[in-house]
Formats: sequence, structure tokens, C-alpha cells
Amino acid sequence: TVTVTGIYAVTVTDAAGCIGSANIKVTVDCSEIFFPSAFTPNGDSYNDEFGPLPYTALSTLREYKLIVYGRWGEVIFTSTDPFIRWDGTYKGKKLPTQVFVWTASYKQKNLQPFFEKGTISIIR
Repeated sequence: TVTVTGIYAVTVTDAAGCIGSANIKVTVDCSEIFFPSAFTPNGDSYNDEFGPLPYTALSTLREYKLIVYGRWGEVIFTSTDPFIRWDGTYKGKKLPTQVFVWTASYKQKNLQPFFEKGTISIIR
């Protein structure tokens, strides 16, 4: 676990015994968030919901609003709590594999306003 910004030496060995190494710069900044481009709501507890990541930064968000839109512009999901995430359903029904549009607005602890938009794919 990296807790301090710096340059770290990384060595990886694969199953065949091949070794690779590199020096990488790691910046520790838990305030930056991102939205993934796909999720797999299949109930395996991995990548089952859509929303901002990483969880460690979510408590810094203020005036948060996430909206997910369907193919025809209908609102599929909305949340004003960054810890409440979309599970890939609409009106209680699982939606099929397809692409949705989302928008998010929020402020972080420095109160700078952000507006982001993108697409999210459900993979079933």
C-alpha cells in the first residue's frame, strides 16, 4: 500500500516465470475521482454498481448529483449521495447490455465546481 508520493521500483513475475520491472511515479491524492466506462452488475460483488471512484474520495464531495439517461433521453437513475450507486436496473428490472449517458456535477472540499459527462456500458 502506497501512502506517500514518490518513485517506486516494481517487479512482477508471471505464471511462466517471466520477470518485468520498472520505476513508476505514484502520486497520492485521494481527492481525485473518476467514473468508470463499464460495469458488470452480475451479483459477484465486483464492479456491480456505477458511480464515482475511489471510495476514499467520496466524502470530499459536496452538492453532488449523478444522472444516468437511457437511449431516448429518459432519466434511468439519479442520486445526490455519492455513496448511492446505480445497480443497472430501471423500475426494478435488470437492463440488458447497452450504453447509457451520464452527467455528474459536484464540488470538492475546495468548493471548486465540476461538471462531467460520459457513457457507461452495462456488460452482462
